Amino acid sequence: MSNAGYKAMGFLFIGGLSWYTGLKFWQPIVIEQLKKDHSLRDDVYINEDFDDQPKSWQDLKDKVAQALERPEPPQERQLNSRVALSTSSSQDESSLSK
Repeated sequence: MSNAGYKAMGFLFIGGLSWYTGLKFWQPIVIEQLKKDHSLRDDVYINEDFDDQPKSWQDLKDKVAQALERPEPPQERQLNSRVALSTSSSQDESSLSK
């Protein structure tokens, strides 16, 4: 691919990403303002499922912290699997020695 092709692909990617994130950001704000002004048309369907939008800055901080948390590995399962491995290997050793 030529240099111009890479530039075009980069421009299309950045443009598409900008459009999508702008739409996700501005859509709830515009719809809310249209409702306040009583200018929202009834004949146009608008998907108003904005449950994934944070309600406040604290809500946003909590969601980011939750996403960044690493779940702790289950300690009991690891211990049980080690015990099972050690007992099975000792059984294998005892059966080999016979």
